[in-house]
Amino acid sequence: AITAIIVRILTRHTSKIYGRHRMIVVGMLGHIVGYAALCFVTAEWHFLFPAICSGYAHALLFPCVVSLGTARFPQQYRGTGTTLVLCFFDLGGVVTAPVLGAVIDHIGFHAMFMSTSVACVVLTILYAYVVRAEVDPEMLGVDKPADPSREEKTGMNLADNRPEELVAPARPCESGCAS
Repeated sequence: AITAIIVRILTRHTSKIYGRHRMIVVGMLGHIVGYAALCFVTAEWHFLFPAICSGYAHALLFPCVVSLGTARFPQQYRGTGTTLVLCFFDLGGVVTAPVLGAVIDHIGFHAMFMSTSVACVVLTILYAYVVRAEVDPEMLGVDKPADPSREEKTGMNLADNRPEELVAPARPCESGCAS
């Protein structure tokens, strides 16, 4: 927790320089190293390095993931969006805890830590590939379009849709099908 607090304070403006997607990738690298390092713990003091790596990772990941997740919601629903994003963190724990417990029961802790590290490697590579061309709009120096109508619409951003666009108005049948 101490590492997470210190790193978060030191990196509070880093996302504006490098972008939140890059910070997520770097944070995942911290988790990969931290999880793998747990395999080599044989004494209590050996937990320091994995704890520092995981604290570092959490400090980078949490604010970036939450802000990217809630940015898809209109301003007036950001509180609900934050709640949903945090709910999915908990859902991830509910889904993966029994799986990781089964790995521990059948193979052991080392296999669980290594499988978690490998899963993080795969997901980090996949995430980096998917977001490789995206530019974080919160980065300093990113030019915003002068004309909002020329902005690329993803269709998933609910803030882009005005209420009248969400529900198409009913039109009378023009082909004489029914009255």
